[in-house]
Amino acid sequence: MRIGIAGFAGSGKDTVGKFLQQILLEKGVDLAIQKFASPLKEITAKVFGENFDERDTKEKEVDFLQDKKEKVYSEVSVFLDSLDISSEDKDNFIGYMFDNLLQFADKCSPRKFQQVLGGAGRFIDEDFWVKSQKDKSGIFTDVRFENEADAMDRLIYVFRPCIDIQYFDKYLKGELDKSEHFAANIENYTKINVGCIYNQSSLEVLQKNCLYYIENYLNIN
Repeated sequence: MRIGIAGFAGSGKDTVGKFLQQILLEKGVDLAIQKFASPLKEITAKVFGENFDERDTKEKEVDFLQDKKEKVYSEVSVFLDSLDISSEDKDNFIGYMFDNLLQFADKCSPRKFQQVLGGAGRFIDEDFWVKSQKDKSGIFTDVRFENEADAMDRLIYVFRPCIDIQYFDKYLKGELDKSEHFAANIENYTKINVGCIYNQSSLEVLQKNCLYYIENYLNIN
């Protein structure tokens, strides 16, 4: 089974994924937490440090000078060499990546860096990151694009009002990163029925909402 979780950054997708995993395990269903962005996160950790994804770190811009850019080139090259892709695709990936990193001059945050890496993969193949996880089952907590959703058996949208309002405002102003567009248009996605888990109260209530979804929409009791 492949369960996908979609929603804006900060909506609680990872937390929902952990709750779903715990509840399913108690009911005898063992699903690993998966991420389409696993390779991106591994590279980012090597460039920015292991704490890059913490709340106080991932949005913080840090110096992105020549030594860090050389580290990026080295780590990305190792990653690309592990894949079965052409030399032309490797060059296009690296070219796209550095062309887009230049817009941040000598400052960049871990989140922006990951967005650029993600775009580099999709630049050479829209299904680049989907193919990297094609043989894995589990709970995918980072469904951000339609082709990623298409690869799921079930799809959940995490609705967090305080976050959704902020991102919809950016969307209407044309300021929203491409990686958030799928969440902004989730109501138009019809290939898979989309369930919704509300995250607008305490963690205890969120956990109960996850339990309700499993028992009433996955029919696992």
